[in-house]
Amino acid sequence: MRRALASIDPVATLRVELDAIRQRLTALEARGRGPRDRYDGALVAEIAAAIGSRPFSAKQLMRHAAVDPDVRLRHAIQNAEIATARELGRLLARLTGCVLDGREIRQVETPRRQAQHVWFVFVHALDATRIDSPAS
Repeated sequence: MRRALASIDPVATLRVELDAIRQRLTALEARGRGPRDRYDGALVAEIAAAIGSRPFSAKQLMRHAAVDPDVRLRHAIQNAEIATARELGRLLARLTGCVLDGREIRQVETPRRQAQHVWFVFVHALDATRIDSPAS
């Protein structure tokens, strides 16, 4: 029995396991991030046009879009197939860290007891045509 255990190279075993973990991590990072389609990027542009870089929650943005006389934000939300504040929050979480036409959704640090997430649009001054994923 001891001879069988001695023939197993622990370093090689760890390398195989590490490679498997890296592959899983790459797959997880690639899944569920970034825009689903062009309408998500258009929504970020309309959010920036409507409220600038002021912080907002998904609920506040939905309320703003419902009463704003300028219907472009409301139409962008509809085109992105968003019906509720929860859906909008999930989309914003998905887009966090992605640069879309020079605009990036960022999350504001809030106290843990605060139930809602707060976001803002950061506008990159340079290279406004870049579309990146969070990993780049």
